[in-house]
Amino acid sequence: MSNSKNYKMNTKYMFKFKDDTNTAFDGNMLSSAGLSTLKAHYIVGNRTGTCQTETIHFQRKGAIAKFLEGSNMTWEDCVKSGWQVYKVDIVFQPCR
Repeated sequence: MSNSKNYKMNTKYMFKFKDDTNTAFDGNMLSSAGLSTLKAHYIVGNRTGTCQTETIHFQRKGAIAKFLEGSNMTWEDCVKSGWQVYKVDIVFQPCR
């Protein structure tokens, strides 16, 4: 999975990976449009690009803890299964 992809979910959230060089949005454009952004948050996702939105957290260990909540797997087991933690900027867009 390439870290330079954008993921859009339910048209409410857009996740942009931190190392994305092809930024479609400029910070000034976002603030002038009245859109709010969560900078440098973490989210758990897998190799196919599926992100678990309930794992959004401002700390890496917090996102992992939310992902493992109620499970008897360890994080090492999840990594072997293809799960990863991504650092993202989250842009909230108004629903129309």
